[in-house]
Amino acid sequence: MKSYVICSTQRSGSTYFCESIIQTKQFGTPKESLLYHEISDVNRLSLLNIECKELSFPKALEVLKKASSTSNNVCGIKVMMSTLERILRDHNLSILKAQSIYNSFNNNYSSPLFVFWKRSNKIKQAISHAYLRKTRMAHAKTHEEVQLIAKMKESINLTMDEIYYDFKYIVAGEAKWKLFFIQNEITPFILEFENFLQDKKRTFNNLSKRLGFNYNHLVHHNNDPIKKISSDDQKRLENDFANFLIDKHDTRLLLEYDFDINKHY
Repeated sequence: MKSYVICSTQRSGSTYFCESIIQTKQFGTPKESLLYHEISDVNRLSLLNIECKELSFPKALEVLKKASSTSNNVCGIKVMMSTLERILRDHNLSILKAQSIYNSFNNNYSSPLFVFWKRSNKIKQAISHAYLRKTRMAHAKTHEEVQLIAKMKESINLTMDEIYYDFKYIVAGEAKWKLFFIQNEITPFILEFENFLQDKKRTFNNLSKRLGFNYNHLVHHNNDPIKKISSDDQKRLENDFANFLIDKHDTRLLLEYDFDINKHY
């Protein structure tokens, strides 16, 4: 079986990427199933829409293997850093001592390809995450929902400090993935949201080559992203926050933001 693990952070476009992948019916079905849910009044690791009962991490991966595969014997799963952190806490581990977690991936998926999914524009990602915290609406599935979220945003006045909080959270999440890769001697396959939007076919071809099979680009997939409403206020917010970052002189954070994992490897 050919398998891969999408490693990402919130508001990076990973959901749209996974929905696109699923439509090809060639790359497995990497839904965001591995989540924490309230079971017996306590948040426990479980699989959304697959099994509601509490599962150990190795058992969850075992169940996902069958549920996340396509007929061509390719399996794909997605793990957010927020979920990995909860799993590590459950096992009294840190990101620097996550060998047993890596072994669980390896044992269940036979040396999977780790795909590091990123969004290049961290400022837009941070603003999106800040709005998510305020609206509690993650993904707009219809044009009506897009309109609703846009209207909710009009009544929200984000401060620079609020966006900075989300910016640090996102940068820290990516930094933890990098540590996970380095500590476990993983060379991830890096994909970026912006590049995917420009050329889906090329992204699919590159991923299939790394996995070792030929992607059939004739398979139709039409889940174009619902057009988000871009306002002058949004653009002004992005520019204001870019200047805020410069004024902050947070050298450590800015260096982390500019860090290119390709150079490390």
